Amino acid sequence: MKPPRLADRLLKLFCAPHRLEEVQGDLHEEFAWQVERVGERRARWRYWWDVLGFIKPFAIKRQENQYSTTNLTNPIMIRNYVKIAWRNLVRNKSYSAINIVGLSVGMSVAMLIGLCVYDELSFNSYHQNHDQIAQVLENETLEGGIQTFTSLPMPLSQEIRTKYPTTSNT
Repeated sequence: MKPPRLADRLLKLFCAPHRLEEVQGDLHEEFAWQVERVGERRARWRYWWDVLGFIKPFAIKRQENQYSTTNLTNPIMIRNYVKIAWRNLVRNKSYSAINIVGLSVGMSVAMLIGLCVYDELSFNSYHQNHDQIAQVLENETLEGGIQTFTSLPMPLSQEIRTKYPTTSNT
């Protein structure tokens, strides 16, 4: 025999979670004993009466949570983290110095690479047709090897302007 499910749901609804298992276990044992003693029908009534008896302030009262759920933002924990970090820095000075220098060099190199990429991607982007801009370079073979020049001879620049007209007058 099982006790009434609706009464168990009512008990779960009103009883404090930290007391529920103990109270429910005692009530189920009492129900089983009452079924043997007075029968199932009267045991069910008795079970309902007992469940309604637990809807009182001492059984409903919720237990306060001892521990904060946000340990990372708790000021006491942050102070503890800083204290432990400081102790480790003082105890292992050379190891800490190597780690701090490595971290700072790595961060600065990453920032410089990011700035270079940003500069390359944003070069001449203020023009109206910046995606159609091209740079013409001239390679010249000299005695020491190949040299590249950004300046072009006047006839070549005029020829490029006539063969590849611009879409705007700028």
